[in-house]
Formats: sequence, structure tokens, C-alpha cells
Amino acid sequence: AMAGRGRLRSIGCERGVLNRADGSVRYSQGNSCVLVCVNGPMRVSRKDENIHNATVQVFVKPITGNEDIEHMLMSTMVEDCLSSVILVKMHPLTRIQIVIQLLDVDGSILSCAINGAMMGLIDAGIQCNKLLAAVTVTQLDSEMIVDPSKDDEKRASVVVNLAFNANDQQIILSNTNGLLSKSDYHNIINTAQKAALKVEKFMRKFFESTMR
Repeated sequence: AMAGRGRLRSIGCERGVLNRADGSVRYSQGNSCVLVCVNGPMRVSRKDENIHNATVQVFVKPITGNEDIEHMLMSTMVEDCLSSVILVKMHPLTRIQIVIQLLDVDGSILSCAINGAMMGLIDAGIQCNKLLAAVTVTQLDSEMIVDPSKDDEKRASVVVNLAFNANDQQIILSNTNGLLSKSDYHNIINTAQKAALKVEKFMRKFFESTMR
């Protein structure tokens, strides 16, 4: 049996890594790493216009080759999450574009992408009404692993991706692969919430210490 692990792998972040972007970060959790490039709010062409809101577009790019269905699905999930925190009404008739380039994939990549994108938005100075923090948890025979590696995910019977509004711990995204009892799901949520607080703490501390 594998030993459970209730802790996040080490988190790393560098900001302002691309001079041409409005916001950019290189963000990592363990050996999973993403490069996030944020541009906007930009004026949009008439046909794309949303009279009341900014349009949020997310593109997740694989390490090599073209996006497949998995990356498109990731893009949609990250887009839904970010659309819930960006103050889209502040920027009608504009587009905010977030490109997430996967650099290394070693588990928990959806959480890594969401957290990296959140930090990219902050770096770009895009106004958000809350902080998002995402955590992946796996389970095998009632052993839970927080922020699992690729191997952990392969061995697990279930993989759960959760994103929380850091202010009130409300669940913004819940994505489960595998079968799970209700009580196990609640345990996973509790474990993930605790880990999400650590992610949020890292974000706040990072931006306080690197204020431009």
C-alpha cells in the first residue's frame, strides 16, 4: 500500500518572464511546470463583442504538437474558473487572453494550470474579485495523496481536482475521475481545502515580496 501524503509538493514562481505580455509567470508544483502569458483587456472586433462583459479566453498548449481533446477540456475548465473571479463587468467589449504553455507534466497539472493562471492575472494587474486556489487529490484504498505526481495518479483509483474561492472556501470547480463514496469525497474536500490555504498563502506572500 502506498503511504498517504497530506502535503503539497514545493511551489515555485517567477513573474514577468515574458517582456511582451501584460502578465507572465513561470509556475511550478513539484516537477509540474507551466508558463502563463496573459494579455488584455484588449479591444475586440464587433462580432466577438460582449456588450456587458469582457470575454475570457484560455488556451492550454501541450509540451509538443497540437492540442488534443484533453487540452481543450483543460482550457474550458480553467476558463470557467477564471471567468468566475475576473471582474468581467469592469471591461465590457474587451478580451482577456490567457495562454498556458505546459513545460513539464508530472501530475496535478490542472491545479498547476489554474494556480499559474491566477498568478498570471495578478501579474497582469487584471482585477479579480477573489483569489482562486486549486488542489488535486488522489485516493487508493482510503490513502489520500495531495498534489500527486504522475505515478501517484496512475496508481490511484480516483483523481479529484478542486478549485476554491480562497476567501470563503466555496468550491468553484470539482472534477472527479473514478468512483468515490460520499464520505470519501467529503474527506478529500477537507484535505484539499487545507492545502488550498497553503497555495493562497504562497500567492499572497509572493506578490507582497515582489511588488513592482
